[in-house]
Amino acid sequence: MGEIQLDSGGQPVRILGATQDITERKTLEADLRHAQKMEAVGRLAAGVAHDFNNIMTIIQGNASLVLNSCKLDGEQVNSLQEIAKASERAGHLTRQLLAFGRRQVMQVRLLDLNEVVTGSAPCCNG
Repeated sequence: MGEIQLDSGGQPVRILGATQDITERKTLEADLRHAQKMEAVGRLAAGVAHDFNNIMTIIQGNASLVLNSCKLDGEQVNSLQEIAKASERAGHLTRQLLAFGRRQVMQVRLLDLNEVVTGSAPCCNG
């Protein structure tokens, strides 16, 4: 590609060549690789979320059946209600994973951190 001209003593006098700036191409290739990785992560998240949602549906259904069909003492009711609340929170997490997997825009909202922490802590009022 390049051409080197030498003087009578064999020393280089001139070098002729051509270059091409491939910075943009390299950047686009890196962006494409990143997008492909994110797509794979999204598919994985959606698959895990779908399977997890199936499991949580069984937990919610059984907790609800037991709550509505058995005579339970207060501690048992509280425990089952905590199971139901935890499975609801897991359902919200599942929906977020599915939205990520589908590349849906998440709705931003303000949260009361005290309420979130209180809602995730097991009930100890017994």
